[in-house]
Amino acid sequence: MACALVLAVVSFDSTAKAASFHLTWDAPQGCPSREEIVAATLARLKRPIGAGREFFVYGTVSALESEFVVFLTLKDDRGQELGEREVRVAGRTCADIEEPSSLVLAMMIAVALPHDRPATEAEPRAHHGPPPRRDPRAPQPLAPAPAHSAALAPPRIRHVALSGAAVGAFGTLPGMGYGLAIRSLYSSGALAGALEAGFLDSGAVRAGTEAMGFRLLELSARAGVVALRSGRVELVPHVVLRGGVLRLSPMGFSLVQSTARGAGFLGAGMLARLRVAPHVLVEALPEMQAALIRDEIQVVDAGKLYHVHRAAPVEGRLSIGLSYEFR
Repeated sequence: MACALVLAVVSFDSTAKAASFHLTWDAPQGCPSREEIVAATLARLKRPIGAGREFFVYGTVSALESEFVVFLTLKDDRGQELGEREVRVAGRTCADIEEPSSLVLAMMIAVALPHDRPATEAEPRAHHGPPPRRDPRAPQPLAPAPAHSAALAPPRIRHVALSGAAVGAFGTLPGMGYGLAIRSLYSSGALAGALEAGFLDSGAVRAGTEAMGFRLLELSARAGVVALRSGRVELVPHVVLRGGVLRLSPMGFSLVQSTARGAGFLGAGMLARLRVAPHVLVEALPEMQAALIRDEIQVVDAGKLYHVHRAAPVEGRLSIGLSYEFR
């Protein structure tokens, strides 16, 4: 009798664990605890998760000026992402997030669960003897719709933002180059892309008895993935392709070639974004890129040839600015 009681307790405990899910919860003080979110979510599920099914949920909470933002990511036991949702709750206390967050999380898990047919439909009764005749005039039964057709995947989170930044670069221009850039960013789920336009200026370079100014006008395109989206912080590693025109301003002498030169770069970087208000983020963007075009810039002064500048093989740059995010 004692052995049977022990086996029953062990069986119940293992079933309860299999019927739950794993939640990693990062929330400020005063918000619902991990245990409260798990209990509220399980209470909203219409049916148990079932043995052998494991889900991993990553949830973060950010407290903004007039609302709380809850970001939820659902993965299976193989690490495959099944969906992500962002829940915005307007309230004075963080306790207000429990009901909407647990409801959204329960819906995400319910969508990910397999929709199995009942056993009575899977195994029809055995029939002995000749098959019954069917009236050809009788309407044919409709084939059941696939169970998964009713399950809609959670919509991807989309962000559109416009940024302005100050830029510093070393390697393309003589000395340090400074400038400004305007950037538009679009992200859908884990994918992100950006377009940017800007310019860089450097100080005048002496050549013989005169000087020359440099200005780089450029356009760039970026493509990357959102590696981290944790409440206030986002990290987006990306590749960048940049092209432009290097404008030269000689003062008192002639160039060996034209005053406009092509410029091209290919590189990679990491966009870091920190949310400081509901729609405002601070951005830092370090990048390293290889020069695809490296023209030798020479001038002639008083019949003498001077070497002025040639772009370095690798350029490093950093831009820091503000971004406004549209919803």
